[in-house]
Amino acid sequence: MRIIARLVSVKLVAMPSTTLAYDAHEDRIWLSFNDDGPRLWLTRRLIEQVFSHGLILFEQTTAGAQGGADASTRIALEHELSLNELLPGEQKLPIKMGKETQAQTQRESHVLCTGVTMNFGPENCSFIFLLDEGQRQLSMSRVMTHRWLHGLYLAVGQARWSLAHVPTWLSQSQLPASIQALTQKPLPEGLADGNTPTQLPPTSGSRPPPAGSGSGPLR
Repeated sequence: MRIIARLVSVKLVAMPSTTLAYDAHEDRIWLSFNDDGPRLWLTRRLIEQVFSHGLILFEQTTAGAQGGADASTRIALEHELSLNELLPGEQKLPIKMGKETQAQTQRESHVLCTGVTMNFGPENCSFIFLLDEGQRQLSMSRVMTHRWLHGLYLAVGQARWSLAHVPTWLSQSQLPASIQALTQKPLPEGLADGNTPTQLPPTSGSRPPPAGSGSGPLR
């Protein structure tokens, strides 16, 4: 497994609609690009490496360093704004919760993600998911990166994994109390062996501030 994070200039392309969910039978998260391609299996180990190592540089590239606040404070504010402020043209936050049975999951094809390369630029970010054959990529603004990571964290929450190194800014829910209660409930009878997909539709446009400095790689 390979985890690399680095600061680069990333060209932003239209973010595809993606869906994330936990599969209890496999004890893995699956990621769908909602196209004809197979879903990607994301293991607990890979996600923990992303949370513990990959997001360090994401924190360091948050804008506002000249103001004196530390990276953890700046990233927490940026995360909160990304989840609570709509972008131009948006009517609501583009994150949907749904249900899928185990039978539906088994009808889909899956491939194992063997590593992730994360690129963080001053305005945009990308995740390159490495496969045995080829790769899949997500490129998005910092605002959409925060939202995508939030969707990933919601899927991890269904797994009830005790991950050791989840950033505080990511684990602190920004959802209303009523929605928090729904995401923390066990699955209804008949879906206990299925999963709860979190869908992130495509969203274009953002106004990300210039980021600070940072460097890596992390392996």
